[in-house]
Amino acid sequence: MTIADADVVADFAGVRPLVYEEGKSASAVTREDLVEESANGLISIAGGKFTTARAVAARVVDRVARRLAPRRFGGCRTATTPLGGGRPVPDEERAAWRSRAAALGLDAAQIGALSPMYGARFGAFLDLAASRGAAERLHPELPWIAAQVDFAVEQELARTVEDVLRRRLPVALGPYRRDPAITRKVAERMGTLLGWDQAAREGFVERYLAA
Repeated sequence: MTIADADVVADFAGVRPLVYEEGKSASAVTREDLVEESANGLISIAGGKFTTARAVAARVVDRVARRLAPRRFGGCRTATTPLGGGRPVPDEERAAWRSRAAALGLDAAQIGALSPMYGARFGAFLDLAASRGAAERLHPELPWIAAQVDFAVEQELARTVEDVLRRRLPVALGPYRRDPAITRKVAERMGTLLGWDQAAREGFVERYLAA
């Protein structure tokens, strides 16, 4: 079987910041991170990758805390602090959420997609969806619902259509990534929440679809 360009649904690429080393090609440069402090006290980070970002951040926070007030701030707690929604959830709580989600009209496939996305925040998400009456799908073929736009804006600081469709929902990496209907629904909902006029809404739509 031959895969042609027409078979590709989406692509993703990242740029890794490497530490410059004189006389070495990019492929030969170390992939390790580097934390340095200049003579004037500026702390700079170079290199690193997604998987080590929290560890690097902890080293920098510890250095800053030692300089400012070690007795007051102590060490960085990122190693023991779960990300949003990361706390363990008892089975009975999950079961209650599934019942609430079904009562909102979400089917099993939607619950299966949404629950792990929000983790321990799923209950708060369902509260928002119920209070706004926002359980309708953004697209008939996708599990994502309108309340996710509100949650992204109010709880996750999304400020552009791309923030929602690329960074909060996996729409930009799927077959409906340039669907005008989804894009406009998101822009209209965000515009209401953030006070965008019609020109701003259309501008965000055009920029996302052109990307």
